[in-house]
Amino acid sequence: MTDCAYCKVAKDSSRAIYEDDLCYAMLVSKPANPGHVVLLPKEHAPILEAVPKKTLAHLWVVANKLSVSLFDGLQAQGSNVVVHNGVVAGQSHAHALMHILPRTQGDGLDFQWAPKQVSPEQLTAIANQLSQEIPVVGTTSAAPEESNSTDDVDSGEDYLTRAVSRLP
Repeated sequence: MTDCAYCKVAKDSSRAIYEDDLCYAMLVSKPANPGHVVLLPKEHAPILEAVPKKTLAHLWVVANKLSVSLFDGLQAQGSNVVVHNGVVAGQSHAHALMHILPRTQGDGLDFQWAPKQVSPEQLTAIANQLSQEIPVVGTTSAAPEESNSTDDVDSGEDYLTRAVSRLP
């Protein structure tokens, strides 16, 4: 772990609720709702793209189990798993992590946004652009749990250059 604020708190925290070889989970000191948990990989990564695939897959499994614990332990009626992927997306520190939020009817949290109007032509143009950028999923020879590489789908130099330019 590095010296980022989340790493420091996770190392020695009375708010810790889970730890294994790959990740930590802890309660948030200023939660959106009581029981708000953050889950972070032990290996520091500024955005999800930099998290090894094995760890990323593991984080989703643990996030699901934490969500179930909110249902069972706090009688939550729902949950949100939120990722702020990059400073512009709301990260307060450059560290990939997941927020797991317990939800109850009338809790006052509002994740609604005003839909924007997009023309059919714009949708088609965006779909075409993104489909050219998204690597084909499921075509690698190694099973996902056997690979820690974030670039085994597209190992070209361009991919690595783009990935580095996206780091906060």
